[in-house]
Order: sequence, then structure tokens, then C-alpha cells
Amino acid sequence: MLKRLLGIVAAICVLFVLMIVRPILRASSNMDRGEKLAASGDYDGAYYAFGDAIRQAPDNPWPYFRRAAAMHRSGQYNKSLVDLNDAIRMKPDFGAAYRLRARSNEAQGLIEKAAADDKMADDYNAPQLLEEIYALKE
Repeated sequence: MLKRLLGIVAAICVLFVLMIVRPILRASSNMDRGEKLAASGDYDGAYYAFGDAIRQAPDNPWPYFRRAAAMHRSGQYNKSLVDLNDAIRMKPDFGAAYRLRARSNEAQGLIEKAAADDKMADDYNAPQLLEEIYALKE
């Protein structure tokens, strides 16, 4: 009787751990997949992979930032801005997100917004070069 009860408790514990760990592992694998797709130039594929990571971990600003970087590289500045706004909302001291948002605003002719974002990026010591920003990871 005691062995059976301990077996049931152990099974419940394993299921509980899997419920917690599995979404984290899925989000991580989607991030890796997004990184590989972006590195190969498949920005649309990266967009969807990072979207899967966002669905797995909606409160993590990094998948939003990485998806924004992929969209920026592909010239889709509106999509980039949407994700950068979300990343900054979640992590207000995200200097690299401000810098990338400045470049997205600048590409759309929004010079005053770009200047304000550059100032915020400078305040948080964000990298200047886009290649450094594109390469940032959590």
C-alpha cells in the first residue's frame, strides 16, 4: 500500500516538473530555430519561429527583440517596431531595443522619434552598430 502511494506521488511530481520544464525547453528550441533561420536569411521563417517562442514565453522580451531584429534586417520596419515596443514595455531598460527602434523609426523618416530612442539607447549604453545589435542574445 505504501509503495503504491509513493509511486503515485512520484508520478505526480514527474508530471508537475514536466509541466514546468517543457514550455521552457520548447521556447528555447524555437529561439534556436529562429536564430538559424535568420542567420540563413530566411527572415519570414524566423518571424514564425520567434512567434512560436513568444507564444511559449509571452512575458520574455527576448523573442520579441530577436523577431524585431529579423524583421529589421528584412526591411519590414513596421513589424520590427511592433515587437520592439513590446520588448521595451516588458523591459524598460532594454537599451539595444531602443537603438534598433531608433533605426526602424529613422528608416521610416521619423527622425524625432529616432533621436529620442537614440538618447535612451545611449543612456543604457547600448551598442551603436547594427551588426552588434543583431547579434545580441539573452
